[in-house]
Amino acid sequence: MRDRHFIWYLNDRLQTPQPERVRLQKRGVTTCCKSTRGEPRPVTDSHLQSCSTNRKIFHNTIRHELFKMCNAANLVVSVEKRGLVPGTRMKPADVYIDCWSADEGFSACAIDVVTTDAESNLTEHTQPSVRRQRENISGIQARSADQRKRRKKLEGLAGAPTMQESLQAREIKFVPFAVEGTGAFGPAVRPFIKQVSQEAKNNGSTCSASDFRRGWELRISMCIANGGCTAALDRVSKLWS
Repeated sequence: MRDRHFIWYLNDRLQTPQPERVRLQKRGVTTCCKSTRGEPRPVTDSHLQSCSTNRKIFHNTIRHELFKMCNAANLVVSVEKRGLVPGTRMKPADVYIDCWSADEGFSACAIDVVTTDAESNLTEHTQPSVRRQRENISGIQARSADQRKRRKKLEGLAGAPTMQESLQAREIKFVPFAVEGTGAFGPAVRPFIKQVSQEAKNNGSTCSASDFRRGWELRISMCIANGGCTAALDRVSKLWS
C-alpha cells in the first residue's frame, strides 16, 4: 500500500498514530507553528491537517467543491465576489449565489468557508479534561468558528455592525460554512446543503432533493478528508525539509 493519502485517511479513521508524524517526532521535530498568542503548536495528527500556515489548500479545496454543488443545482454562482461590504476590501463570500429564493427576505446568499483545527486554542497549560473533551466530542471548534464569523464586527464602519448584520441589510443571507479537519460540520452546513438540494429539484434536477443532498454531503465529506490529507502531507514535507 503506497498511496500516502489513503494511508493518512485510514489511520485518521482508525485513530491510530500517523507514521509520517511519528517519523517527524523521531527526527526531533516536535513543534509545527506558533499560535496567535505566540505559543508553539505541537505536531499532532489533527493539527497537521488544518495548520494555519497551510490552511489555504484545505480551504480552497472545499470552496471549489461548494461551487460545483451550487452549479449542479443550476444556481447562478460565482467565487470571491467583491463589493459586498461597501467601503472595505472584505470578501465574505467564498461562494456567492445570486437570485437566492430559499429564504424569505433574501435575494442572494454569501457562503464563507472557514476551516479549523479540533485542537485549536489548546496549549500546554490546557486542563486534561478539556483536552479529552476535544478529542472525544467532534464539532466543538466548528461551532465556535461559526459563531465567531457571525459576530465579527466590521471595524471602522459607523455603528460597527457584524458581518451578518451588514449583509442582511442588503438582503444577502450569510452562511459560515465551518468544518474541522476531522470532518465535523458546523451548525449551518447541513441545513444549507438541504436548501441547495431543494433548489436543485425546483430547478429541474433529474434526481430527488434527498438523493442530491446525500450525494453532495458524501462528496463534500470526501473532499474534506482528501483536502485534509493533502494539507497534512504538504505540511509534513515542509517540516521535514
